[in-house]
Amino acid sequence: MTRQATAEILGLEIDGMPATYADGADAVVNIFTDLPVDPFATSMETGGSSFIMHFQLLGDAMLAWSNSSKRFRDIVDEDWINIVRWFGFYVRRDWPRFDEHAKRYWSDDWPVEPSPMARHDAIHRALEVVFLNIFPTREYLHWNLGVRMMDGEDSGNWEAIPSFAEGWVSSHDVAKIQRDLFDVLNQFVQCRWQLLPGMILNVYRAVGIADDPTWRITRDDFTSLRDLNNAIFEQSYKILPTVMAFNNCLARGAAEQFPDGTSWDLTKLERKRAVDKENLLKTFKPWGEEMTFVLNRQLRNAIGHTSATHNLASGEVIAPDFGIRYADFVAQITVEIQALLLCLNVVKLLAIGTD
Repeated sequence: MTRQATAEILGLEIDGMPATYADGADAVVNIFTDLPVDPFATSMETGGSSFIMHFQLLGDAMLAWSNSSKRFRDIVDEDWINIVRWFGFYVRRDWPRFDEHAKRYWSDDWPVEPSPMARHDAIHRALEVVFLNIFPTREYLHWNLGVRMMDGEDSGNWEAIPSFAEGWVSSHDVAKIQRDLFDVLNQFVQCRWQLLPGMILNVYRAVGIADDPTWRITRDDFTSLRDLNNAIFEQSYKILPTVMAFNNCLARGAAEQFPDGTSWDLTKLERKRAVDKENLLKTFKPWGEEMTFVLNRQLRNAIGHTSATHNLASGEVIAPDFGIRYADFVAQITVEIQALLLCLNVVKLLAIGTD
């Protein structure tokens, strides 16, 4: 229930009966909560459908979003538990069970004795099948290319990778790193219904249509999404020094040689603060500055305070010295997860380099 003249949200009373409305209230009921809606009905007729409104604004892009989001939900609802089990065999290097599940989930003609590269690659390809269709702006694909490029030119110094990979793998618990990264992907999947409104807003940005700032997400999932945002940031920043070192090998032939001319021992860099890692990451072209924009440190710091809340009436995340629309915050998380996929992919490449 709303009162448009004073822009008040009056609430909605349902007790097994049609809703009762206060005198003077204008009723807008949104039963499709996967879409942002204007609770004051200023951008659609009173009693109108948010689904139809978005369909009219986006056209074919709305149909594409509907299909891709349904595909994502279908995969994770039907197969995610199997992927979780399969990934568990992968990090434990339980190859007999891994191969058994690969034949069942990935390929009927999975070989009896697959190569190590095939094993490493198959599980990560499966993760891409699950997630890539929900990323309309495709940062992951861009970053994957960017990690192998320097100033737009293919570096191709692959001969520097094996020695770096061997040293890195011997000094890190690779299975734990992969498991920790995967646990955040699993957390993302568990929040899939809460993230759908953000996915549709990313479609608007991808096709160049501005969304209406009065749109609200009419449910409050801030606490779980805050925890997910923090987990994505923390795990990504743990592995980003490795991603940067991997790029250094390809671009300059040495893991410790950074684009700004400085030299950093990787173990020391891993212990640096997030702000120091961020400043160094920004020197990588063309992907570093873009990634620091996606992995917003100021946002992480602001919502890390327990006082941060989602104000349902205003549609804002209320955080110390930081203001952001709740809808933008949800959309942000669905972009951030691609950084985690990139980190996981680089760890995979290093593991391949030692097998």
